[in-house]
Amino acid sequence: MTSCPCGLDVRLRAARVRLDRRNGVMHWIEHRDGSKVCPSGPWSSVALKPYPKFQEEREYAKLCRRWDALARLDEVGK
Repeated sequence: MTSCPCGLDVRLRAARVRLDRRNGVMHWIEHRDGSKVCPSGPWSSVALKPYPKFQEEREYAKLCRRWDALARLDEVGK
């Protein structure tokens, strides 16, 4: 994953969740120091079982693609 526009490194985190008796996982992007990322927006996603078969269809992959697209736009704007 590319760094935050502010220059800090970011990481993808995950935690198990249970919503309406359905198991799943929640992913979010944060700075390595644990603070929230600079660009505003929903930088989290939730996926409930059954998960999609292909990796590129999974929620965390979509989240990472959105993040990388934002980084590319930021680089073009500089």
